[in-house]
Amino acid sequence: MEKTDREKLDAITLEGVQEYLRAKGATDSCMSCGSTSWLFMGHNDDGLFFGLPYGKLRQQDSTLLTTHGRARPVLAMMCYNCGFQRIHDAFVVGYWLDQQKNKEG
Repeated sequence: MEKTDREKLDAITLEGVQEYLRAKGATDSCMSCGSTSWLFMGHNDDGLFFGLPYGKLRQQDSTLLTTHGRARPVLAMMCYNCGFQRIHDAFVVGYWLDQQKNKEG
């Protein structure tokens, strides 16, 4: 049976994120200072994610109209050395991890 989006998000682990990033060829180095020491801030045992609010642009003047209460879940990582933060879309990571698990049987 196909997992729901929520189930895919809940199944994300630190090890899974590391596997995803390696498979996609993402660098371990901070884009700002070059350090390879990161704090994973995107998901915890309570199922909490950081979120980026989203909306759409109004055609008349390109004002961003946010959709009240809606956010895209993201996995955030912070460089221990300089504080630079990077984010990855949690749905994309969760979907990829689910596909890999299905391939394994």
